[in-house]
Amino acid sequence: MSSKNVVDYIIVGGGPAGSALAHRLGANPQNRVLVIEAGSGSDLGPRPPVPANLVRASSSGSPYMRHYAHRPYDTDRTEQRLTGRALGGSPTAPGLIWDRGGEADYDAWEAAGITGWNRSRFEQAFTAMEKNALGVTGGRDVGSPRRPEAPGPPDLASAWWIDALARHGIEAAEDLNVRHEQAAYASLSTWNGARTSGPRALLRGYGRRSNVRVRTHCEVRRILFDGTTATGVEAKTRRGTVRFTARREVVLCAGTTGSPLLLERSGVGDPEVLTAAGVHLVAANLYESVLEFELTDYRAPGLYFFRNNTAHHSIALARAATPSIHHLEFEYDSLDDVGRAYDRAKANGEPISISLGRHMNDKAISFYVRNPSGFHLEIGCGGIEVGEHWVPHDFGVPDVWGHHHASANPFASPTS
Repeated sequence: MSSKNVVDYIIVGGGPAGSALAHRLGANPQNRVLVIEAGSGSDLGPRPPVPANLVRASSSGSPYMRHYAHRPYDTDRTEQRLTGRALGGSPTAPGLIWDRGGEADYDAWEAAGITGWNRSRFEQAFTAMEKNALGVTGGRDVGSPRRPEAPGPPDLASAWWIDALARHGIEAAEDLNVRHEQAAYASLSTWNGARTSGPRALLRGYGRRSNVRVRTHCEVRRILFDGTTATGVEAKTRRGTVRFTARREVVLCAGTTGSPLLLERSGVGDPEVLTAAGVHLVAANLYESVLEFELTDYRAPGLYFFRNNTAHHSIALARAATPSIHHLEFEYDSLDDVGRAYDRAKANGEPISISLGRHMNDKAISFYVRNPSGFHLEIGCGGIEVGEHWVPHDFGVPDVWGHHHASANPFASPTS
């Protein structure tokens, strides 16, 4: 194998996540980093943000996008999903609007128990990556690599719309990302009229380093394993199949569709699905075999508790309408902390999916909120710790008291 195909880190996917990770890892000159991208090195170049380019980029047969048929697990409806196939990833082709998102949503995450995930922290992160053509307004940072800017000359229809909203009490503003309760032209992910992206900001100009190499038109087909340890990848190129070796880690940044699909193709997943597809099984359980979680106990039918430290569990998996995460557990120091989190959740209208109660298996006093992805977040305290000689078992009765479910849902009542 050529020495240039042996690196410290292999990053699969040249989108925003892969670009940012490569930039961070490449800051250490001792690290050799390889970014592998299935698509081209072009992220639509300097073409202006006009509708014709969006149609061209996302149309069937476009080299910049890949189409997938997708069926939500609870319906018979089939949907078409698009993923990016170029440096820049999925935001490259259709992505032009730079929107920080709703401020209240960030505060709601912290109110639900995710400490530190709030509006203030996210504003600091956005400020650190933004530079705005309007000048230093709304907390913009002039020296940062990512540069959202205002659109070109205002069009008459938009001006009429903003003026009409102003007459109804919605104030016109210069920058929509400062306050969402206003009307303004959206900032764009462009600079000097040219589209910008993660690779443009992090791999091509800003912070470019000789120890970070990018391979395009190189599609990873499977991860190579030594037992259950990832040691490299096998990729298809224009000249044939090539193997790359990672001395330290293989990192998947291929998106919510590409990463799990690649794991399944490599033998990590549901044994029944993989056997039917003729794929050799490497690891039936990603959490145990790859992430090295340990099974603590379970409750029939189909609810399993896993740990990655001495706490009783960090995650629970359920076999419901589809195998899924049942909940993630957040352990607090005291019952007062749990009570305050409960009060914040109630005050902010967050859905209390399971009421306050005490578990039989880990003895924790906790309550649950439903997160936007549908599964639960458990917020509790007082859980027991387990040692290396703990024997997993079916604990039977779920609760000492409390923990009443607000409504029936596929994660609340696992099935075999």
